[in-house]
Amino acid sequence: MIRLLFFALLISVTCAAQQAQMNVELIKALHSNTSKSYPVLVRGNVAVVKEFTATHKGFFKYNSGTISSVILSGQAIQQLAKTPQIKQIEYYVNHVRPLDDTAIVKNNVLKIHNGVSPLPQAYDGKGIIFGLIDTGIDFTHPDFKDSTGKSRIAWLWDQTKATAGNTPQPYGYGQEWNNQEIDSGLCTHQDLFAFGHGTRVAGVATGNGNKNSIYKGIAPKAEIMCVAINFNSNGPTILDAMHYLVNKAVAANKPFVINISLGDYYGSHDGQDLQTLAMDSLIANIPGRCLVAAAGNSGNIPIHLQYTVNADTNFTFTRIPNTNNITQFGYGIFADTTNFKNVHYTIGVYDSTTYKYLGNIGFRTITSALNTVTNDTIKFNGAHIGIVQTAAGVNGKTYELDVNIIPDSIGYFWTLETTGSGFFDAWYDPDGSGDFEFLPKNQIPAPLASMPKMSYYKAPDSLQTICTSFQCSKEVITVANYNERTGFTTLGGVFSTWPGPYDTLSPSSSSGPTRDGRLKPDIAATGDNIVAPGTLSLCQWDAINYPGNSNISQDTMYMIFSGTSAASPNVAGVAVLYLQANPTATNQDIKQAITNCPKRDYFTGNNLPTNSWGYGKLDGFSALTCNLTTGIKSTFKNENVLVYPNPAHQQIQFIFNNDAANADLVVYSLLGEQVYSTHAYTNNVNVPVQQLADGLYLYKILKNNTLVSQGKFVKQ
Repeated sequence: MIRLLFFALLISVTCAAQQAQMNVELIKALHSNTSKSYPVLVRGNVAVVKEFTATHKGFFKYNSGTISSVILSGQAIQQLAKTPQIKQIEYYVNHVRPLDDTAIVKNNVLKIHNGVSPLPQAYDGKGIIFGLIDTGIDFTHPDFKDSTGKSRIAWLWDQTKATAGNTPQPYGYGQEWNNQEIDSGLCTHQDLFAFGHGTRVAGVATGNGNKNSIYKGIAPKAEIMCVAINFNSNGPTILDAMHYLVNKAVAANKPFVINISLGDYYGSHDGQDLQTLAMDSLIANIPGRCLVAAAGNSGNIPIHLQYTVNADTNFTFTRIPNTNNITQFGYGIFADTTNFKNVHYTIGVYDSTTYKYLGNIGFRTITSALNTVTNDTIKFNGAHIGIVQTAAGVNGKTYELDVNIIPDSIGYFWTLETTGSGFFDAWYDPDGSGDFEFLPKNQIPAPLASMPKMSYYKAPDSLQTICTSFQCSKEVITVANYNERTGFTTLGGVFSTWPGPYDTLSPSSSSGPTRDGRLKPDIAATGDNIVAPGTLSLCQWDAINYPGNSNISQDTMYMIFSGTSAASPNVAGVAVLYLQANPTATNQDIKQAITNCPKRDYFTGNNLPTNSWGYGKLDGFSALTCNLTTGIKSTFKNENVLVYPNPAHQQIQFIFNNDAANADLVVYSLLGEQVYSTHAYTNNVNVPVQQLADGLYLYKILKNNTLVSQGKFVKQ
């Protein structure tokens, strides 16, 4: 009897131990169906897991340390749990939620869609324009059509197309189509560049989930306008695109938000270039306008060099990347004129075999090189080593020195050497290969690293890696990226998990500050592992050619999207919702609302703002309601007047209470142009609107030149 009791107890303990290796969701799943396959995470000996998965006809995807991601049948999981080298197996039901649904929750937008108090109504972006400057948009995707199948894209300009009868003016290149021409099949645009980058950006911000409602974007009823950039064209193509979108939105008399998830890293990083200043002028402090941009994805790459120059000869190694068939490389040096006028610089070179110093172009000052391009040929013992091309200019109070090196061989180690007194920043534009042009110390060969003069070596850093130009503007909301979720159900119903940690800042998310010391980025949003509408032809091609691909959804309509490119349209979408609630808000009003009431957690910490997180994580609901707790002035206070019908067709009636009676009534377009005014001698005024263009209008009621009420109405 004792033996039987001991044996029964042993079985009980063993079963309990096996049960303890599974989480509750897995236990429930296996109880329901053991013949079904499940994606699980397994902690234990990776080699054992691989072998077991292979022999049981499962699928081993990857491992992260001692945790493996596999797909196994329920019976196989039960057997695996008996293996001594396995410590834990977990299954996550909530992981199968589509990624954009998670974005709506994590960015706290669902409450806005539901009109949760204290919001007076639900907001979905209706009546607001989302402007997209990107690779383009797949206008055939159902998520960019309304419930009747009509295109939600009001205008589409493809800058890459040849000049034709529909080339937009005054730009003189590319072709454009309106929504009627798109619906009629006349549009020839395709979003194929960068695997349909623009389509995914637009989907994050404005996808309406027509195909699958749980993939709905942030502002699903916003009107869309798009410019597909020509990346092979010189000139201010982005400024052209923004100007185009602004003009179209103004003509439509609707508020707008523009998103730009494009950029580069070469430049002054102070927002003082002409393109940025021109872009600023299109949005700054004008009601109903906002620009949002991605911060960049070089937060883990040492593209930045900065130090104080002194009498010692400091130096930094540079080297041509070894991939992508690059035959030359370069970088830019930027400094305030007062900080660089006494700096003496040269470009030198070391041999990659003997590590012998082969010479330099001679020390010089930037003032001697201003407004010129100089080509210096470096030779050693009669052998041609390479050409160093330098050009220098000044922009206001900023010097720029451009260095371009064309070596005869990729093996040389080139140097930037300085002496004198001053201070500067330098950046190169990474090519995506992972190679470094400014060499960190761990990339320097031992013979060079052991030189006595290495005590004067200045290493690059990744502390100011934000994109240059408009991303550095104080008028732009610049967005960092944090990791959104854990997995995604892909082709064939396969659940693909991604290792965490989740909710942390992405290592690649670029950081500030700007060169002139201003905080950037402004806010962080979900960006890694977003799921968004994909270009349909590319998704279907990928599904056919790579059926095991973990990036395409089961219906081949959606795909994975990561980076600050994906984070930025989350913020842009919230800005659209904010403008729907507050159409006269300026870009700074929107920026203030978003940055004044962010989400803070364990990962952001409370020591905010920082040049990594900005002011914290995007909280859409708080952005729309924080005026109630922070004292930010509400855009509309129309408790003093009743306005109907709204929308109006022929006329609109204003009924005043006693506080607003005997007052002046003024009506404005969104551009601030006065289109009607009258003095209300009675409590009831009828205003004719049939002559006004369709769109949104603003009104103000002033008594003795004091604002007592303001609001909005729609003319249809």
